[in-house]
Amino acid sequence: IIHNPPASPQQRNIILILITTYAMLKLYGHYGSQPFRSVAWLLKMKKEPFECISINPMKGENRTAEYRAQFPLGLIPAIEDDPGDGKTIALSEASAIMIYLC
Repeated sequence: IIHNPPASPQQRNIILILITTYAMLKLYGHYGSQPFRSVAWLLKMKKEPFECISINPMKGENRTAEYRAQFPLGLIPAIEDDPGDGKTIALSEASAIMIYLC
C-alpha cells in the first residue's frame, strides 16, 4: 500500500517492480470467524501486505479437495507465505499463524 504518490516516473517503475516481484501473503478464511479476524487484525497492525481469500465454511469451501490438498485439516484461518527462499509455507489455525507472524 502506497500512501504518498511517487514523485517521478522512475520511482513509479521501481515501486511497480517491487510490488510485482514481492510474493504477498495470502490469508484464507471467513469474516464471520473470530480467529480469522484476529489474524487479519495482526497483519494490519504489523502493516504487512496481504491478500484475503474468502473461504466460507458454511458452504463447505474448506472441505473441497483443492483446499484440503494445501491445508489437510481443512481449518480456517490459514495462510500461505513465501518468505523469499522459493519455499511456500502453509499454516492453519490462528494461534500457529500468529506465532509465525510475530
